[in-house]
Amino acid sequence: MNYDNKIYNENVIKNNYDLNKNIKNIENNNNLKINIKTIKFSNESFPLKNKNNNNNNNINNNFDNSNNIIELSSNLPNKSTINEFTYNQTEKQFYKKIGNCYAFFFNEYGNPYLIIGPQYWMFILLTLLVNTLIIIFLLLNWNNFSLFINILCIINLLIFQLSYTYTFIINPGYPKNDIGRKNGEPKDLFNFCRECKFYVYKNRNVNHCYDCGICIEGYDHHCPWTSKCIGSYNLFSSYVFLITLIINFIFFILLVSTFAQNY
Repeated sequence: MNYDNKIYNENVIKNNYDLNKNIKNIENNNNLKINIKTIKFSNESFPLKNKNNNNNNNINNNFDNSNNIIELSSNLPNKSTINEFTYNQTEKQFYKKIGNCYAFFFNEYGNPYLIIGPQYWMFILLTLLVNTLIIIFLLLNWNNFSLFINILCIINLLIFQLSYTYTFIINPGYPKNDIGRKNGEPKDLFNFCRECKFYVYKNRNVNHCYDCGICIEGYDHHCPWTSKCIGSYNLFSSYVFLITLIINFIFFILLVSTFAQNY
């Protein structure tokens, strides 16, 4: 899907290196493979052209579409303020590392649907531990309990695994397409994250998690057992996961004590 969008960043550049580094940050922060179309310096807009385009251009800016590298001619000011980038998305990415997390399946604005945190191995460990112990002792005690209790234990185990997996894979609250000043709003509506290097709305209750290395909307806490933060998008599922985990422990104690009495 192709569309045009804008980013307002008001960064100061001194040379071509600073400019292309700024463009790379735009790609990383928006999780997109993008083609820059226009840059606005000091309130004056400059279109870009491909290096292979031989048409004359009075500002003589060159744009390498394949490598996303921009070269500015020497007749531009030596030090300029970038007010605005206009870019065109040409390709959505399947996977990208954001901070310390792994993001998958991006929407048309470049925001991930799924994010897996750096402590993903703890999810595997807890999943194997809980499911293995409950299933083994449930089978050993199948005839010692009523069918209702056995089915109740299985249902709780399924709800536990579904809620735990959902909490583990879902985007916990990485800010949506309102990252940055894309609509040209005034600065007083935003907070600037020095770690992520982008603007986020103040009313979004966004905080930076140093374990995940990203900002999280509705930040509650960082949970290593879910590999990442608990935020506004996975808070409810985390409550379900915790409740069913406690019930699983109760079932486990009951199963072990019953097994010990009978064997």
